[in-house]
Amino acid sequence: MATSTYVCIKDYERQTLSLLDKKTGDFFYGGADDEQTLSDDTADFKRLRLRPRMMVDVSNINMKTTLLGQEVSFPVCVAPSSMHKLAHPDGELATARAAASLGLACVSVHHQLRKQSR
Repeated sequence: MATSTYVCIKDYERQTLSLLDKKTGDFFYGGADDEQTLSDDTADFKRLRLRPRMMVDVSNINMKTTLLGQEVSFPVCVAPSSMHKLAHPDGELATARAAASLGLACVSVHHQLRKQSR
């Protein structure tokens, strides 16, 4: 699936799951215990609505902002998560590098990042 054909989060999920073995995909897309938090979060996001703006010039948009005194290119942050090595050999370090290359904030609770980057 070409990137330009992705319309919603489910499109990205389907593509990602096609690249991972079943056990790893189940880990990343599942939740703990009875998955109540996952269910609640999914329901909350379904209630969100974007309000499209029509007839607005979008040829020169700047989404930069600051987060804790650091400039970021877009007001989105990569949240703490774990087990990235299931998807990439460099694990959380690869995620942090990818976020940095895009000018995004990446929050990590993993002390391993310092050790991996040495």
